[in-house]
Amino acid sequence: MRAVSWTVSIPESRLGREVADEARLEHGDGRISIAGAPALEHPACSPGAKAPGLFGHTGPDSDLLALPDPSRLGLPWRDGMTVARELDLRTGVLQQRIADGDASAVVRSFCCLARPGTYVLRADGDAALLGDGPPLRAPAPASPSAEAWEEPAPQGLQILSVAGVPGGAVVAAAQERDARRLERLAFFAIDLYRAPDTGEAVAPLHEAQRAGFSALVAEQREAWAQRWAGCEVTIEGDDELQHAVRFALFHLNALVASQGEAGLGARGTTGHAYRGHVFWDADVFVLPFFAATHPQAARAMLRYRARRLHAARANAARTGHRGARFPWESAAGGDEVTPTAMQDHTGEVVRVLTGELEEHVTADIAWAVTHFLAWTGDEQFARGGGLALLVETARYWASRVQRDTAGAGHIRHVIGPDEYHEDVDDNAYTNVMARWNLRAAASHVERYAADALRTEAQGWLEIADALIDGFDANTRLYEQFAGFFDLEPLLATDLGARPLSAPAIVGYDATHGGQLVKQTDVLMLHLNVPDEVAPGSLAPNLEFYEPRTTHESSLSAGSSAEALARAGRPDEALAWLRLGATLDLAEDAAPARAGLHTAALGNTWRAVAFGLMGLWPTADALRVAPRLPSGWEALEVRVRYRDTPVHMRATPDALTVYADAPVTIAFGEERVTLKAGKTRLTDAAC
Repeated sequence: MRAVSWTVSIPESRLGREVADEARLEHGDGRISIAGAPALEHPACSPGAKAPGLFGHTGPDSDLLALPDPSRLGLPWRDGMTVARELDLRTGVLQQRIADGDASAVVRSFCCLARPGTYVLRADGDAALLGDGPPLRAPAPASPSAEAWEEPAPQGLQILSVAGVPGGAVVAAAQERDARRLERLAFFAIDLYRAPDTGEAVAPLHEAQRAGFSALVAEQREAWAQRWAGCEVTIEGDDELQHAVRFALFHLNALVASQGEAGLGARGTTGHAYRGHVFWDADVFVLPFFAATHPQAARAMLRYRARRLHAARANAARTGHRGARFPWESAAGGDEVTPTAMQDHTGEVVRVLTGELEEHVTADIAWAVTHFLAWTGDEQFARGGGLALLVETARYWASRVQRDTAGAGHIRHVIGPDEYHEDVDDNAYTNVMARWNLRAAASHVERYAADALRTEAQGWLEIADALIDGFDANTRLYEQFAGFFDLEPLLATDLGARPLSAPAIVGYDATHGGQLVKQTDVLMLHLNVPDEVAPGSLAPNLEFYEPRTTHESSLSAGSSAEALARAGRPDEALAWLRLGATLDLAEDAAPARAGLHTAALGNTWRAVAFGLMGLWPTADALRVAPRLPSGWEALEVRVRYRDTPVHMRATPDALTVYADAPVTIAFGEERVTLKAGKTRLTDAAC
């Protein structure tokens, strides 16, 4: 097997690309994230610490709270200095080599995956480069912190508190220094709902001090080794993509907590775009990775949604509907925080309608619940938070569907995943996902709920059967929304190399009046709810919609890769997979300047696991249907199905499955129950 790099290396600070580099080098433990900025006071750097889900304001201005920063040495930048940085994806350790003439120092730092909230730094080298700064720096005055102050601290400690909305953080830190070494420890006590007290930070800090640096390093290596053992993807024959996949999986694991709740923003904690707001990205593109590899994190993501049901119910009531309507953009409280206006690429202020009209997120969250349950079989969640989420989302759709005089059901005035076309009727993705939501909730109620609720669920099934979906049995096509086929038949492939921006090329009027698609819309139905669409309809819809898709959204490339792979076109899938997987690693750094694209990171895994390995969880078996691109020698994917670790290795002529316990695999037309150990399946076994 080829040796493929496990590192992201920045040989020197690049002023024009520094913000993107800091995002790529960010490291975290799910509870806190530290920007990968130089440890020096560099003129272009934007150092800082954040906690996913901890906000500093409310409403559209809500932004992730800036936390005290333990990563600075307090050493001013001077001409002639160099800083080379390297992030080890295998262990989550950031190493920096600082040089100033003959003087040099090496700084190693990490956020403890084994002790979330604990930050460790050690600097070795010439005394002049070890700095003299305090262990913690207060957030900059312009940062989104409602209030920050220093607490009285025992000798040898520094304690800073920051107030958020409604939660807060207390950070305790200590350091020791001699002539050639500086060691620093910090602990972040984070609470999303209240202000922590100082003891919640001081006690874990003392525990880390007692453990010592060497033990903390050993714990870090072991924790990451265990995490990689459960989720690693191995591609033999494509070193560039192998590195990009490792980059994606590292950052996903570093961003999502295993305990409590996890609200993952569209750019995670990196960069400034979207202010940490949570979109459907988290539920549809990121959660599947964790449901299949680290269920504790997926459960934490669903807990974020379940704890905001009250806000979603209020959101539905404001529009005169029952049940729960989840916001397009969510922050601390679960209220709608989508801005109502923004500047377009010409500088003109335009109305933002997604908060009003892009409603499919409600069904997407219900889908995330059932997808999690398909992988895990988690009965406790199924009876508790899962049941509540499915019931309340179904109630919303039941009250949202309008019936015409013939009895057909419609969902009018929406925006689908393709955001080029606003305020349309009967968007296929929205309608079919709502129909699926109603049916899935009814099935769940039949199994877990009381008789009174079962009577209500029968009404959901009747509404689901009445909902139109835009499917034409003759062409096998789903019309993206009512009237889409009547629009100007423009092709994105005629406008130039994709991805591209249709409004920038043909203008807004032509974009809205044409059949151009910003990102996969109809095709997402075939990926998320394949049993809810007409059999055999993926290929014709792929043939029709893919050439019309501009892929302007970062979500789109991975979804097209997954669709092409599922349609048996793996070589074409590979091109889009490569584009999506390397988006934040692009040499020009432009895409990552506003933060990493968490949906693209998650979609990279989806395209490989669901597309090329052909995985799909069902209630009684794990489906596997490998489709390897030309030139790949092997693909290995590790998952956990129904609490059993499963390791699959696909080659052009065979599938080998390693399982720690008996597991049922649906391979081809047969279901095979494999014993614990290693089993080889070939096409002949089908």
